[in-house]
Amino acid sequence: MPHLPPEHRPVLEHARKLYLACHYQDEVWSEELRARVRPLVDDGLARIDRLR
Repeated sequence: MPHLPPEHRPVLEHARKLYLACHYQDEVWSEELRARVRPLVDDGLARIDRLR
């Protein structure tokens, strides 16, 4: 996570917390975090493309 831009960290921190402590059916995502998922994915894909 330290290699991620700060704006993407909250999404993965939340997902990690849910993975470790929550059942799938009990997951809750705020609208703010949900809105940050696509930019995180796009950034990850761009990083992969640059490495190829």
